[in-house]
Amino acid sequence: PCLGVHLSENGDESFACDETITMQGNDNPNAIVKFRVESTSVPARDVDLVAQGLEGTQAIQDLENSVRLVEGKRTFVRLHTFARKDTDASTTARLFVRRAGTSGVTALDPIHGTESIKVATNPRRDMLTDSFLWELPSEFTSGEVEMWAEVNPITEARSRHPIESDYDNNTASASVRFETVPTIDITMVLVGLGDRNNPDYPPEEHITKNELYLESLFPVSEVNVASDTYVHGGKPNCAQVNLRLRNKVVWDTYSSRFTSADPSPGSRRYLALTTGLKDDTGCASGIPSFTASSTDSGNTNHAAHELGHAYGEYHLEVCDADAGWWIFDPWWVPDYPYADGHISSDFSTRGFYGLDDTPLDDTIPRVIPPYHYDLMGYCHPRWISDFRYERLMNYLQSADRAADVSPAVDATVLKPHIVVVSSIHPLTFEVEFEPLFVLPDVPESTAPRTGDFAIVLFDRTGLELARYPFDPSRMADEDLWAVTELVPYVDGTGFVVIEGPPGALVTIPVSPNSPTISVGSPVTGGGTNGDAVRVSWTATDADGDALRFVVQDSSANGETGRTVA
Repeated sequence: PCLGVHLSENGDESFACDETITMQGNDNPNAIVKFRVESTSVPARDVDLVAQGLEGTQAIQDLENSVRLVEGKRTFVRLHTFARKDTDASTTARLFVRRAGTSGVTALDPIHGTESIKVATNPRRDMLTDSFLWELPSEFTSGEVEMWAEVNPITEARSRHPIESDYDNNTASASVRFETVPTIDITMVLVGLGDRNNPDYPPEEHITKNELYLESLFPVSEVNVASDTYVHGGKPNCAQVNLRLRNKVVWDTYSSRFTSADPSPGSRRYLALTTGLKDDTGCASGIPSFTASSTDSGNTNHAAHELGHAYGEYHLEVCDADAGWWIFDPWWVPDYPYADGHISSDFSTRGFYGLDDTPLDDTIPRVIPPYHYDLMGYCHPRWISDFRYERLMNYLQSADRAADVSPAVDATVLKPHIVVVSSIHPLTFEVEFEPLFVLPDVPESTAPRTGDFAIVLFDRTGLELARYPFDPSRMADEDLWAVTELVPYVDGTGFVVIEGPPGALVTIPVSPNSPTISVGSPVTGGGTNGDAVRVSWTATDADGDALRFVVQDSSANGETGRTVA
């Protein structure tokens, strides 16, 4: 009864049979061989496991693999299967990959947690262990790649189990192509609030947490993060933090001796992380912009939302993410394809599902169901949609990926420039500004200046010395205009006036005498050994003006530096 039956090596049932065979041969025609065959499973002729499809995903994907992939980004492959009839047996799968047009094939076994699963009759795509999972080796995350996978394969270590009635449907295949996308540079600034002598900073580990989350969420292979600290003091609102941060960017850009009259750091973004903001969770200085700030509550989603603005992304018109006073120019993305701001209109297994490879327990990735909401709305929980993912991808691949295109400059003409950093309320035209400073030796811009606003320099008699037109940018998540301008200083300037459509918005007097300052500690030539350093100074002003200070440090003998307060 055992002859002709393909017996499995594993299972949870057992049977045995005996058979006697008479051997026919010239040497010993009467030889008899007895054998006993034991198996641990009864062949199940009506079991049929089906490979439904291969999904190559980096952050968001559907079963048609319609979302474009980024070269060098961490990539996972899921094999979706189902059983035509319930079976109690578990099985495995194997993935085969090769570069398109080549013959070399690499075989991969599923990663931890999905090495062996019970194939369900109605598997759930939001359950990672209802599918087989692989991470593609980095050498297969560029160019065009062909891949196919087989459920219940025959390998050097196993035969098929369970026994199926049909093996022709056990394989699924897909071809994917990876596109080059530039990496992104972000300076994450931990902002100290409260008492200036003992400021409250967010935990340093939150920088790494945000970095990993952004690398999982955004269409980039790497987020290059530099860290910094900055003392603000008090408990400001978001606009005030961004004012100070934009001022810091100008000083850092100048201190690094960037040869540009533009205060923008090009494609780099600055993200301020704070322990709490007054009446805000965060905002960006514009869309796009080079600065953004976020309440650092450990929710990396807030920071990602504000950086989305900094990289050119607009709100969704859902969950009170309204356009505020911008009723004449709504700041919503106009063509979002899914109702109510979800990341997919199809909640079935064929819809768009996300994959977060930074789970809290640092094991296998977490599946994001399609009922999550798009990153740029105010509804929660949030993830990135395919619509948003590809818009960001297009922006980062474009030539205008810098927040502000640096103007042409004449590097041979170095002049002192006034730093003007302010915010303007668009209805009342009220101006809040950072103290004005004059920076020496800045290359002069040769680009023409245009705009409905202007920075105007007057002498003390009211004679106009220079006029510099500009247009402010609109802050994201804050109903304010942002101004960050570097304009050439003219000797004899007595007043700086910011003008707008109604006329003069604010007049800032220029003191005839410069303050004098004396640093008490640390002493010149003193070492720090990495320890905290107390900085003290005294300053006087012959004009009796209230003084504001910028504190910088340098590890290059003053050649370059950074702003710390």
